[in-house]
Parts: sequence; structure tokens; C-alpha cells
Amino acid sequence: MQENPDPGNREMITSTAVGGPADITGLIAKWKFICTKPKDFFATMPTEGGMQDPVTFYAAISVVNAVGALLIGIMHPMQAVVQAIIVLILMMAVSFIATAITFGLSKLFGGTGNYEATYRAYSYATAPGVLGWVPLIGVFTGLYSLYMLKMGLERAQGLTPGKAIAVIAVQVGIAVVIGVIVAMVGAAAVMVGGGLGR
Repeated sequence: MQENPDPGNREMITSTAVGGPADITGLIAKWKFICTKPKDFFATMPTEGGMQDPVTFYAAISVVNAVGALLIGIMHPMQAVVQAIIVLILMMAVSFIATAITFGLSKLFGGTGNYEATYRAYSYATAPGVLGWVPLIGVFTGLYSLYMLKMGLERAQGLTPGKAIAVIAVQVGIAVVIGVIVAMVGAAAVMVGGGLGR
């Protein structure tokens, strides 16, 4: 049976919205706590309380990735700025869409939580994503995020570890299929474009 985390951590967990008592310091403290003690964090993660905290947290992760994209493409400033803006917009949009998919799949596997609880699990599980923009390292942070999402779904949806893994596996499978389709369509477009250019 998992030990209860330090009660003092709960205050830190629930009061880290920008503009609140903790501000950026609180966001950093929460990020550090999630990454170093994910079991403790997700064991007591609030499943309600509004969307401000999880959206703010995820927005901070998105901004870091946007800045990372900017740094990678700094040799082409204008293109880099556009890419950074696209990364920021897409990450925020994907967070709501991915949560909706996760929420639906969780229900199929007997989940009992609501959308907000699922968004909280998804948002906080992306904590390692601050390094997602770094080549190669992003692969490992992605795997760590999936591990965290498993714990998050156990808390947010009341799923067993096996069912939480099943939800994530289906999601990953869907993402792979979509990725393959997009790659095939892109390759076909290039081939057609090359043919027309002759």
C-alpha cells in the first residue's frame, strides 16, 4: 500500500496558478515535485477545483517547447518565430483533444472520472515535456510522461493499473496509425508534385 505523501505537499499542489500566491515559483515547485515524486503527486492530485491550474501548468510547458523550437531554428529568425507560434497553438489545442480521447477511452474501460479530472492527469503528466523539444531526449521524456499518465488515470478515472495501461496503449496505437496515414499522404503529395513538375 502506498504511503501518504507529506500533507504539506498538498498545499503546494493546489496553489500554483499564475497570479496566485505561488506564481512562477509555485509552477516550478510543482514541476519539480511531479518529476521527482510522481507517485506522491498523483496519489493526492485534486480531481476538481477548476481548469485554471492544469491549463496554466500545461501552457507553461507549451511555452517552454515553443521557446525551444525558436532556439533550434534561430538561424532563420522569421521561420523560427512562425514555428514557435505554431508549436504553442498546436500543443494547447492537442491538450484538449487528446484529453477528450483519453476521457472517452477511459469510460469504455470503466472509468468514473470527469473531463476535468482527465485533463488534470494529462496536463500534469506532461511535466517532463519541458525537454520534449530536445532531439532524442524528447523520446525519453515522452515515455516518462506516459508512465505518469498511467498513474494520473488511476487517480482521475479510478482505473486499475492494467486498464490505465490499456487506455494509453489504444491512444498510442491511434497516434501511430494517424502518423502513418499523414506520412503516406505527404509522400504521395510529394510524388505527385514531382511528377507534375516534370
